[in-house]
Amino acid sequence: RREERDVDITQIEDAYRRLSQKHDFVLVEGAGGLSVSLTETHDMASLALRLELPLLIVTRIGLGTLNHTYLTVEYARSLGLAIKGLFVNTPQDTPADAATQTNPEMLAERCGVPVLGVARYAPEGITSPEAAAQLVRDSGLNLPSLTRSSTTLG
Repeated sequence: RREERDVDITQIEDAYRRLSQKHDFVLVEGAGGLSVSLTETHDMASLALRLELPLLIVTRIGLGTLNHTYLTVEYARSLGLAIKGLFVNTPQDTPADAATQTNPEMLAERCGVPVLGVARYAPEGITSPEAAAQLVRDSGLNLPSLTRSSTTLG
């Protein structure tokens, strides 16, 4: 909207279909969350529905995440979206408190969705695709095992 340009959902769908034909696994990032608008009539959730993508919901580890994540999971379920699991991210300056120690287990219990990985904060930064891949491997997440062909991050 700020750039006064329209997002072409059909163009996104066509690009996804082309990539899916060329690759065994396509990861679609739903930047900002499921209810983020793409157009006047489409949001990230409607795109996931249109592309028939299961979700890997990325959430943070700290205080407040139980409510935020539960609401996201329930919104996804209300739309009929399949949820493969949760991935917990640890942002910079996250205190090592009771919430960070118990939230992954509480998220799985409260949401009824498995926590598939917990990423640590990388103070050295992520400087390459290899460093990003290593951070994901260290988290315990095995992306290709998530789905037949594609997953979107919520």
